[in-house]
Amino acid sequence: MKNNKIINRLFLTLFVTFSMFAAEVNGDDKKNQSREKSAPRAHTKEAFMDSNDEDGDGIVSKEEFLAIRELSHAEKDLNRDGIVTEAEYVAEWEQRLDKQLAKQREASVKQAYVRYGSLDTDRNNNMTLTEFHVSGLRSFNYYDTNGDGIVTENESKPENRFGDLVESNESKKNNKAKKKN
Repeated sequence: MKNNKIINRLFLTLFVTFSMFAAEVNGDDKKNQSREKSAPRAHTKEAFMDSNDEDGDGIVSKEEFLAIRELSHAEKDLNRDGIVTEAEYVAEWEQRLDKQLAKQREASVKQAYVRYGSLDTDRNNNMTLTEFHVSGLRSFNYYDTNGDGIVTENESKPENRFGDLVESNESKKNNKAKKKN
């Protein structure tokens, strides 16, 4: 029972991490790139629009939706007999997930090199504990909004520490809506 909880939590963590990565990597220009089926995603309106708005006009007609469903069914029908078996459905799902995980792994490893480079401030390829603490303390101090040396769940929400460099998802949605109008 405990192992099942651990495994479920691990898969959930991987799924959430993957979802955040996919949203960050794919960005706004995804519609301009060739459409590649993404790994399984949450059932949200944003995911629905992203998966089904083939021409990127912000509208999904029933015809457009059914055409994409027809293509999706055909992609899952690995032996092309017009029927998708459970094994075919799961195999196609696994293939997409494996592709996305490989991309995520590659990007994550690249990011690890970048992070190490920023932590190893003297650039000698040896990170000291002092160098390691610099970024950790920066994060701790960011969340310790009242400066008492303790971070609690009830601590007030910190200000955006990245200023204009990072937009919230809400801000991005508003900017997209403004551009369409």
